[in-house]
Amino acid sequence: MDTTATMQIINFIKSIGIKVDYETFDKETFLPGIAIKDGGLIVDPTKLKYPGDLLHEAGHIAVTPKNMRKGLNENVDTFAEKGGDEMAAIAWSYAACKHLGMESNVVFHDDGYKGTSDSLIDNFDNGRYFGVPMLQLWDMAYDAKKAAELQIEPYPNMINWLSQKQHVNNPLTEKDKMISGEPYRANDPELVGLRADVRKRLGNYNHVGVHENHIQYSLLKQILGECGENSWIEPPFHCDYGFNIVMGKDSYMNFDCVILDVAPVIIGDNVMCGPKVQLLTATHVLDPQERNFSGTELGKPITIGNRVWLGAGVIVCPGVTIGDEAVIGAGSVVTRDVPSRVFAAGNPCRVIKAIE
Repeated sequence: MDTTATMQIINFIKSIGIKVDYETFDKETFLPGIAIKDGGLIVDPTKLKYPGDLLHEAGHIAVTPKNMRKGLNENVDTFAEKGGDEMAAIAWSYAACKHLGMESNVVFHDDGYKGTSDSLIDNFDNGRYFGVPMLQLWDMAYDAKKAAELQIEPYPNMINWLSQKQHVNNPLTEKDKMISGEPYRANDPELVGLRADVRKRLGNYNHVGVHENHIQYSLLKQILGECGENSWIEPPFHCDYGFNIVMGKDSYMNFDCVILDVAPVIIGDNVMCGPKVQLLTATHVLDPQERNFSGTELGKPITIGNRVWLGAGVIVCPGVTIGDEAVIGAGSVVTRDVPSRVFAAGNPCRVIKAIE
């Protein structure tokens, strides 16, 4: 462990108003040597493995509403159930890492992020961010468009390191709830309008002439939240909103692919998707009465690492992460995370063998 980096990070965390105490742990924590207690960090230096994990945990504390922060007494794994908070914490930790002048692999280290660290580094270092809409929602940072309007520096520059929002009974619009990973009403007029707008763009994209690729690529960049260089999606293509999709460079999706992006969908570099691949973040509660009468939905983010190949007809279910260089056999239904460099297939999808 790099003790110099550890102390630099701890001093920064203290300087922004998050308490850090030291304690010896008798049991394992989700991230080695770190726990959250009363809205602060508890650190066991003898068990701390990666200094950057301190930034990730601090990120969860930082994005929590101001009047709820002191009530936090969790390990980081329980936060992951709220996809919006997890994405915001990742974006916050990257911004903190850059603020401290550290390399990206301090936070996105090899043993973290379910085998997608390389993909995260490539995306963030090349300006293909996710989690920023949540930081913007909480007045902590702004994307390039909003920052230009306000005449301030965009993310990864942070305006506020700690969320100044107060939790109240109904503080969020339905769009805000959707972005934050909370249950929301899909029939909300604003969301209905956003889906109608992207369908118009998709209609144009799906009907551009065969020899007008430059027009299609321009439309694709308008549809997606981020689209890397030389990436391409064959028409017809369908999605819910578009702005929640981040696609890396040199990636390709074949005909008839569907992305339900009510939560963030992160696609790395050099990803290959066969025809009729479906990336589905949308989900519903299991209780039938609540599902049928509340009118609410929710989403869980999907992450596809670098150099992944998804065979024809693969369905990726809500909340799944597929590690770098994995191959998923045609027709598979991926319900759980898949590690890096394996061939996996089936319904439900299971690891068949490692890729040497």
